[in-house]
Amino acid sequence: SFDNETPKILKNEDFNLINLFKISWIFSQIIKNSKEYLDMTKKIHKIILENEIKILKLNNLTNPLLDQLPFNVSIMIIIEKFFEQNKPKSVIVSNDGNRIGNSIVSSCRSNNICTFSIPALTISSTPMSKFLFTTDKICLYGNHAKNILLRLGYDDKRLFLAGNPKYDYIPK
Repeated sequence: SFDNETPKILKNEDFNLINLFKISWIFSQIIKNSKEYLDMTKKIHKIILENEIKILKLNNLTNPLLDQLPFNVSIMIIIEKFFEQNKPKSVIVSNDGNRIGNSIVSSCRSNNICTFSIPALTISSTPMSKFLFTTDKICLYGNHAKNILLRLGYDDKRLFLAGNPKYDYIPK
């Protein structure tokens, strides 16, 4: 997340926070160097080339999305362990809509855990925003964001006005 205030506030309120990026990156390097992963990627590359699967091929190279697979898998493995140990009822995903956030939401769904996101930036009305937020509940900074997401087809039951902690210092 680009928002440094939300994690600070949540930590002060005794929420369990973990930085998945660093530990997932380290674990993904272990996966990438494993014999099983190297064998699997050779098979995938062969299938892509033999079947001319153009969406997964760029200039005769495999799409970089496939190279991110170990990172996403490592996140899901770490999250599953976290869920076993902590048994959360809900999870706040501060980076919804990217590979880290989507991996977390996927793991939460398979464990019937409710997910929340708190977008830190202004919500864009571009069509891509229609697919950006994958959490069960989206806590928004104001009516501007809510109206954009409603126009893009998001369910009103998922949208909640929460304000933005970055601006809580401003007098009302």
